[in-house]
Amino acid sequence: MRPNPPLPLAQAFVVCREIYEDRRTGEHLLIGPFNGIGLNFFPAGFRMSLYAHLTGGHGIYQLALELRDMDGEAIWQWQWPEPTRYDHPLEPHRVVLHDLVLPFPRPGRYDLVLRANGEDLASHALQVSAQPVQ
Repeated sequence: MRPNPPLPLAQAFVVCREIYEDRRTGEHLLIGPFNGIGLNFFPAGFRMSLYAHLTGGHGIYQLALELRDMDGEAIWQWQWPEPTRYDHPLEPHRVVLHDLVLPFPRPGRYDLVLRANGEDLASHALQVSAQPVQ
């Protein structure tokens, strides 16, 4: 049995409305980071983008996302189609996902968790509330 590689360190894990990449510099521009969501009805899906900045990985990692409810139960999961290989631990690795639609069955607190090889790397708290229809 092969030992698991050391987990990378998540130096940033941000949920936002949009992410753009500057074609000239390769830098990512994060628009509208948030942690509060107001929805008019439930259950509902909410579209968002995600940015993570990882360092220190060395090996092969199966990255995944998990949405947990207030009780810590996973209500949604998604994993990258292919494992990610990190050959140089000192080089940063950026993860950018656009247009994720996460399901929220009811108002409350949720945690969006970034995982690698089945272990939690980072989490982002989301407070979902019922917003009156205007």
